[in-house]
Amino acid sequence: MNIQNEAAPEFPREFSREFSHEPAGGFARDEISVDWPQWIESIPRLHRWRQAGPARYLTVNIDTDLSVEHENFQSLMLADRIVINIESYVDGRIFSLARVLRDHLGFSGELQASGDYLPDQVRFLRRCGIDSFSDPDVLERTVKFFSEFYQPASAILDNEVYIRDARHPEQAG
Repeated sequence: MNIQNEAAPEFPREFSREFSHEPAGGFARDEISVDWPQWIESIPRLHRWRQAGPARYLTVNIDTDLSVEHENFQSLMLADRIVINIESYVDGRIFSLARVLRDHLGFSGELQASGDYLPDQVRFLRRCGIDSFSDPDVLERTVKFFSEFYQPASAILDNEVYIRDARHPEQAG
């Protein structure tokens, strides 16, 4: 995949696009949102489009059935945001998928959960690396449910209290 030798393209018209201005600072963001099949077909072109302007933002929408062993899975690192669609709240693959993206591949962009998830799952999704949710109010409603945890989380939430550390502060760490 030779991304650098071609001229920066104009906006690829076949993708959904959102152009927004932030009222306070006047910051503008030009955003493209693509589904996984479109992403696979257009990785070099979309990456060039994103690199051509300072305020261009690329979102890739994936489903929980995407295999981490897919030959193009690592190409997701080129995206600014990955939206993971959950078909059913009983599908636990989102927890593994988020953890692989954050901890094994080092994805530092935004991970968003969308679809059918329960409020009870929100805190645990955050602990696996999910930053945001399709329902923005769900985080505020659910964060207060759990204040302590048994297991350590992804590096992004290391300021949490673990029950074993609270019980045995001399062994904390």
